[in-house]
Amino acid sequence: MKQKHFYYVVVQSEGQAKFVTALDNSTKTARWEITEKPLSLAKSYAQDIAFCLNLNFYPAFVLHSLYEITEQIFYKE
Repeated sequence: MKQKHFYYVVVQSEGQAKFVTALDNSTKTARWEITEKPLSLAKSYAQDIAFCLNLNFYPAFVLHSLYEITEQIFYKE
């Protein structure tokens, strides 16, 4: 049985690591909100988004997971 893979983009912002939660192709922007569900992407697309964020001085990396992430796991109250 083939296992499903999930890829997420994580951004370092305001002293916290946050998942990218939305992408807007018309304005070519990414959003990361604590209150929203992380956006699962294709591997190559996630790598491209992380690369572009790094070029724009937002430290970012791709997180590979075998399970779907349904909430912001880096969030501390």
